[in-house]
Parts: sequence; structure tokens; C-alpha cells
Amino acid sequence: MSCLCAMALVNTANAQVTFGPIAGLNVSNYTITGTNIALGSPALGTASFTLNTTTKIGGRFGAVVNIPLNEHFYLQPGVLYVMNGFKQSFLGLIELKAHINTAEVPVNLFYKFGDGDNKPFFIGAGPYFAYNVVGGMKVNINPALSSTVSSVTNTKLDIGSDSTDFVKAFDCGFGVNAGYQLAMGLFVNAHYQFGLTNLIPIDINGYSIKNHNYGISIGYMIGSKATKKTSSKTTIKSKHK
Repeated sequence: MSCLCAMALVNTANAQVTFGPIAGLNVSNYTITGTNIALGSPALGTASFTLNTTTKIGGRFGAVVNIPLNEHFYLQPGVLYVMNGFKQSFLGLIELKAHINTAEVPVNLFYKFGDGDNKPFFIGAGPYFAYNVVGGMKVNINPALSSTVSSVTNTKLDIGSDSTDFVKAFDCGFGVNAGYQLAMGLFVNAHYQFGLTNLIPIDINGYSIKNHNYGISIGYMIGSKATKKTSSKTTIKSKHK
């Protein structure tokens, strides 16, 4: 019985929940597709199209929690603020830059490679749930196109479920991750996410807008074993004094 109790105490000590901040780079884009009536005539059928947007660089920051499930697997929920968006150019005459800032809750299942305390490499995957908070669009018009129109216009993008809104508020999708963590708690994480929700508020000719992004972040896990060892040594030294 005493052996079982000792093993349980060891497992509890090893299964230490850690948490910490994370921040990094987010490169995002939106896939915009739809179906138009060919040449404006229903008799000629329909034609599908994809709007060729380009990526926009933003940031992502927040906090994550590591919850060990066993020696190798752990659950990592988090709360992040993510800056998404896209760019679009029309013949070099009109350039659009859209941003949609999002509050996001990812829930990933991670696997750490290695034995004992030496498990620096990790991979993981899981869903994310997001709420689009605020959006805006900057329109740059080439002066050669029109001298009577302002060259720069900033417009708010409405978010909601009305026909006048640009995107829905709620979004969800799936993401994959890979990274490396030092014993001291410092880690680097690369991610890729793709949205599963059609963000168009209402069905318009089969239009669809879906988010996808990738990037790299750094963070620091508070409560890691190296941090605990350092704090315990400091405590012992202070007691001896």
C-alpha cells in the first residue's frame, strides 16, 4: 500500500499544470469563392470563381495552459487575440487592405517526444472557436484612375448576421502545431489554422469566405520544473542565511 501511495505522489508531482503568455507573428488570408450567372444570363448557366487575395501580416498574443494527461500527452487550451486580414489588388489601380481582429479559444491535444524530463519537441492539433470583434478596410486608389476621388479611404467592416454585414461574428476551425520547449519553460510554436465556417452572413449566389492563417510564436511556461528548481534553491539559500 505504501508503494502505491508513493507512486501516486510521484505521478501527481510529475503531472504539473503549467501556464504562461504567448505572442508572435500571424500571416493570414481569406479564401473568397462564389458562383455568378454567366454573362448575366441565367440561360447560359453559372460559373464559379475564386477571388485571388494575398496574405496580410498581423500579430497574435494571449495565454495558454498545459494540462498533462500522461507522460507524453497533454491538453492545451488558450485565450488569444488574433489579428487576421487580407489584401486585394485590382489591376494595380485599387488596393484593399482588410483587417478582422478576433478573440480566439484554441483547444489542442499535444504529444511530447522523448523520455523522462527530456521532452523538448512537441506536435499537436485541435479545434479553435473564435469571435470576430472588430474589422476595417483601407482602400488605396491610384490617382491616375480618378482625380475626384480620395486616394485613401478607411471604412469600418460591420460584423454580424445581417445582410449588410461583411462577415459573421462566430468562427470555428482546426489547427496543427509543432514546436520546441526548453527545460526552463521558454518555447517556440509554429501553427497553421484553417476555418470551417462560411463567414458570409447570408447565402448570396453561393458565396463563401473562410479564414486560414499560419505563423510562429514564442512563450514561457510558468511552473516548469526548471523554474521550480531555481525557486527552491533560492528558498534553501535564504533559509541558511
